[in-house]
Amino acid sequence: MNAKILVAEDEVGIRMALTILLEEEGYQVVTACDGNEALAVVRAKEFDLVISDIRMPGMSGLQFLEEVNKIPSAPEIILMTAFGSVETAIQAMKKGARDFLIKPFSNDLLKMTVKRVLERRELSEENHKLHELEKLKNEFIAMIAHELRTPLTAIKGYLSLVLTENAGPLHDLQKKYLRVVNQNSEKLQRIVEEVLDIAQMDKSEFHLHTMPSNLFSIIGKAVAVLQEAVEAKDIRLEVNFDAAAGPISVDRRRFKQVMVALVENAVAFSQAHRSVWISVKPWEGIDTLYQDDVPCSYVDFLSLDPGDYLEISVEDEGPGIPKDMLSEVFKKFYQVEELYVRQVGGMGLGLTLCKRLVETMGGRIWVKSQVGKGSKFAFILPWKKDLEEEKTFDPEEVSLADLPMTIVRRER
Repeated sequence: MNAKILVAEDEVGIRMALTILLEEEGYQVVTACDGNEALAVVRAKEFDLVISDIRMPGMSGLQFLEEVNKIPSAPEIILMTAFGSVETAIQAMKKGARDFLIKPFSNDLLKMTVKRVLERRELSEENHKLHELEKLKNEFIAMIAHELRTPLTAIKGYLSLVLTENAGPLHDLQKKYLRVVNQNSEKLQRIVEEVLDIAQMDKSEFHLHTMPSNLFSIIGKAVAVLQEAVEAKDIRLEVNFDAAAGPISVDRRRFKQVMVALVENAVAFSQAHRSVWISVKPWEGIDTLYQDDVPCSYVDFLSLDPGDYLEISVEDEGPGIPKDMLSEVFKKFYQVEELYVRQVGGMGLGLTLCKRLVETMGGRIWVKSQVGKGSKFAFILPWKKDLEEEKTFDPEEVSLADLPMTIVRRER
């Protein structure tokens, strides 16, 4: 490691001994005989590490430490003293020293300490670079999403005009093809919105607008968004709604977004003529997760606020998820299998967004799955019983009778 090290020591013998020892290890060494000289050198040149005595003429090591830490890209600092105490070491660490050596110390201890501090600095710099690259990547993706949104809106607008035959009559085959285009433009729009939502959350620019809501109605609207995809595969959708599950206070748009993502995922990974089950019921507690042998992803319930919760789940008969991948599926840009990605597409953001939205609304989300037997995504949200639904005008109101799903209401 060709690191640059400054040795600040007023005793000539110690200063020379440290210089020889460190140069033998391959380091570039510069020396200073007091605190003022050392500070001037550090301000003039960049160093990876400074080894400084605490007691020096003109400026003490602790004063020197305070001044150095004001410099941008300040080097790491190891302080030395022949009058060491626990209190002095603690004071040095509080002021920003990376390590502390009490004289006399062995050559091996010095080498080990210097190596450890420099490795820690290198790791910190690598982490900083990775953080900056992640930030640039996220900003680039968000910028692309913004650029896609405007032309996509125009495409969807003109598609709507053509499909409603405002631009002239269509025959059945034209309608069929245009519906496929419309279905995929809807999917692309959801991907764009996912990217922008994730970007907002990363910047803490995300706000919820909660109100007492009927989940049954919102689930119907989510299914309506996916109606063409469901009918294209002849998927049987069954909604099991527990009669005891009353209104809940949620952000309607965000809840619908979670349901669209989970149902779309279930439909996408299902073979034709299979079933997808949606369930809403009062949550019966943590123990229900482990009543069977089906593997479950990790979920942190320890930080969950006490109270009542509603459990909403989406279950499919798809290929399932390997046990060691269950907790990975909620990570950004993660895809379980390359083969499945080629089949169904997507960027791997939908489940990440679901997790963030559910947790922002005070809930938790998990998945239980077995390879070859399907997956069940479930989440809970805080539920205040005996809540009255807030009636508001909703331009998206749909007729549940027209949706491709079977409705089952369970009485308690």
